[in-house]
Amino acid sequence: MIYLLLLTLPLLITPQEYDSRIYKDGNPIAGRLNFSMQQGRSIAGIETKPHAWPWMAQLAFFGRHSCGGSLIDRSFVVTAAHCVRNRLRLLKYFTVYIGGHTSLSGQAHKVLNISVHPLYDTVAVHSYDIAIMKISPPVAFNQTIQPISLPLLPPRDNQMCVVAGWGVTQSDGYSSEILREIRVPIIPAYECNSLYYYAGGVHIPSMVCARKEGDFGSCFGDSGGPLMCERAGKWELQGVASWVAGDAFGRCALANRPDVYARVLPVNSFLKVSMFILR
Repeated sequence: MIYLLLLTLPLLITPQEYDSRIYKDGNPIAGRLNFSMQQGRSIAGIETKPHAWPWMAQLAFFGRHSCGGSLIDRSFVVTAAHCVRNRLRLLKYFTVYIGGHTSLSGQAHKVLNISVHPLYDTVAVHSYDIAIMKISPPVAFNQTIQPISLPLLPPRDNQMCVVAGWGVTQSDGYSSEILREIRVPIIPAYECNSLYYYAGGVHIPSMVCARKEGDFGSCFGDSGGPLMCERAGKWELQGVASWVAGDAFGRCALANRPDVYARVLPVNSFLKVSMFILR
């Protein structure tokens, strides 16, 4: 019955229309990409232009950076399930910051409720690593705070997308004090599950891979942040930073080990039903 509800209820819900265009009223919200790839295996990426990604959210726990997130509605933020699953009884210690550029800046919001995808970590390790949080007070949209659209179609193979977060800039370092971003290509599913990469270890229905070897990569503290891809002039939330295979020394952005993101398109129904129930 619950799966029938997930499939049918979104058809009865009229979604609120928000603008995630690259330009709004003639002013840039999120600029078009310069796809020149940086060399080296640094995980730091580049500093993001302030408010370039106006849906970025930062999840803090006990006042310290924990994970990233994405604003999809005035009252809802999407993040990774592994960021919150073991803390569902500690909601009062969460704070969500929206509209900031430096760490723990912007508007502060309380977390009222969290819904974790029912298939998280069940059909495969890290499968459906998605959660949605209801925040309070609702955000007021402006030129620096806007929601990102949910996807209508999956990302294209080799499409260039963007990842952003406040994660560590060195594998043994501290979380970044400023929002940073990286440009990453979508890796075809057959390639990511090949012997060269994860040898069948990626659950394709719920995961998508990005980043070629030698590029920047996500690392600790970037979990929950968005994999953003452009389609027809709009940015879509195609993935949520989930996991990456490191080595014995905890290093990230390794050769043959692309970053893995939770796919958002297959969980659109879950997100819409959760918003309907929690609203």
